[in-house]
Amino acid sequence: GLRSSPSFPSIQCRSLPSSCSLFSLFSSFVFVFHLLASPTEMLRGTRVVELPGLVPVQYCGKVLAEWGADVLVLRTRQVHVPGGPVDLARLFGTAKWHSTPLRPKESEADAASVRRVFERAHVLLDPWRPGALEALLAQLYGTATFPPPQLRHLIIVRLSGYGQPASSSAHRQGLSLAHAAGHDINYLALSGVLAHAGRRPGSPGDRPVPPANVIADFGGAALAAGAAVAARVAQLRTGAGAIVDAGLTQAAAHLGSFVYAMGDALFAGPPGSNLLDGGAAPFYRTYETADGRFVAVGAIEPKFYAAMLRGVGLAGDETLVGSGQWDVSAWPAQAKQLERAFASRSRAAWEDVYWGTDACVTPVLDPTEVAQSRWATSIGVLDARGDPRGVQVVQTAEDAAAPSIRSWLQSDYARLVEHHPTSSKL
Repeated sequence: GLRSSPSFPSIQCRSLPSSCSLFSLFSSFVFVFHLLASPTEMLRGTRVVELPGLVPVQYCGKVLAEWGADVLVLRTRQVHVPGGPVDLARLFGTAKWHSTPLRPKESEADAASVRRVFERAHVLLDPWRPGALEALLAQLYGTATFPPPQLRHLIIVRLSGYGQPASSSAHRQGLSLAHAAGHDINYLALSGVLAHAGRRPGSPGDRPVPPANVIADFGGAALAAGAAVAARVAQLRTGAGAIVDAGLTQAAAHLGSFVYAMGDALFAGPPGSNLLDGGAAPFYRTYETADGRFVAVGAIEPKFYAAMLRGVGLAGDETLVGSGQWDVSAWPAQAKQLERAFASRSRAAWEDVYWGTDACVTPVLDPTEVAQSRWATSIGVLDARGDPRGVQVVQTAEDAAAPSIRSWLQSDYARLVEHHPTSSKL
């Protein structure tokens, strides 16, 4: 949410459209931006400072850069992970500008440069635990006021695992997790989303299994980018800044709002036994093909279900057609029929049968297959490195981008900027 402070104008977060999956959010971005003539123009002139830390903040900065903002990553440290040190400021670094390593607490020249960068920026992405940014700004500006008067215009997007404490009393009483460590699995657990993930009742090792860390970590980062844009709109109108509390646990709960709202209708049974959460319905699950690969079937609506049956050669089977689709007692037998049918051909063969139809049948792709898939090829969804992108953007060449970043950094440009983006398709 977006929190107000008596000493710092802010804006309030209101309800947004519900979504039960990160893919729905991603798809809505793609749809909106395909309607725009030039996505790189949307945030042109917006200056974003990205502090290093949580990986999601790197993704949030990447999204804002793809939408046209000038994003400067202030590099202050490296993070060590198994396998060696990783410079987190370089993850999701396409279309960003990276500073040389700065030590504002040790060098007055660095401190002066950081102050000037902050004061000319519009948005600051803060992935640090509560109190860390406050301490840095107190050291830079010599005041305990947060934010200092020189930065009252600034939009501060605070990405954290559990969100900022609602009050100082909540923190004193030990209710807040704001200072605690965590990862995507912890955020999903507290949000209620993990309880619905990856298990079937009675199966060996019946327990919630976390999906890849995309829902809280990167769904939260995407929502944070959207909140930053909303705050920027208000900033352009009023000149006031905002503090955006972008807790990843809150984001996971928000993305799961469809599950909560439709609990009695679609998720009344134990996790893994419902229509949308575990493959109990034969028309909403995956099937193994003759080559050991899989296809995904999502033929919920009757006309899509009929198209799926036609493709697999079972359109005339009375146990499957008509009201039989919703005969829950028949689902296990129907699933067996479909298992045998899909096992008769390879995944590629089924892709040929169903591609472009309304049967809601698609191949289950490994990440290494996406770049060469029909879908990716048809819309150009990958960047030059083979990574998915949210919008169709041609990155600005250095010669064209340099004036905007130079006008921001001015005399600090030469000493701050380590390397520049190159001209390429994102």
